[in-house]
Amino acid sequence: MLLRDLHSNDTESLLLSQLSAKNYHERKAAVIALGSRFSDAARTALRKTIDSEKNDDVAATALVSLVKIDPTLSPEYLRSQLRRDSWYDVRRLGVLKAVEVLASEYSVNQPEWFVPLVRDYINTKYNFELRQQALKSWAACAPTDVKLIDQLLLTVKNDILAVQTAAMELLGRLKDARAIPVLEDAARKSGDIDVRKAARDALEEIRRVEQ
Repeated sequence: MLLRDLHSNDTESLLLSQLSAKNYHERKAAVIALGSRFSDAARTALRKTIDSEKNDDVAATALVSLVKIDPTLSPEYLRSQLRRDSWYDVRRLGVLKAVEVLASEYSVNQPEWFVPLVRDYINTKYNFELRQQALKSWAACAPTDVKLIDQLLLTVKNDILAVQTAAMELLGRLKDARAIPVLEDAARKSGDIDVRKAARDALEEIRRVEQ
């Protein structure tokens, strides 16, 4: 039987039962689907999964799903999840993604409260995906933060390609004219074609506002 053929209560019961499936792909699919189920049962199940799931990817995905149906999660709760070590820091990555969802999709009150949670993860001691997401989450929480713009400009000048281009994309999205000289320099001088393209694309976004 397909999910579309089930009634609402049957669908949720099936999803909840899949959280104990042996195959982690099935458990991950279930937590993703539960992110659209606004019920106490779904919220309770996702919290339990976050706490007890052995597969870090499933647990991280459960956290992102939880914020979609419970945007009242506190900075303290998210901070407690940041303390949990995991393979390739996927649990911390899930927290940073959750913060971006809270700030950009749910317009939580005073999203800048979450900035201290994410700001430290731009440090070069972390893997590039975590650092990319930290910048995105910071931008979602406080897009006019002067310290954010300063950090993005510094990243464009002094970081590895993957994080550089992510910073350029954010500068283009934020449309801050202070970025123009730095982006122009990168577009002219970078030895990497992807960096030059990212710089040109960001410049185009910023200049479109000025026209």
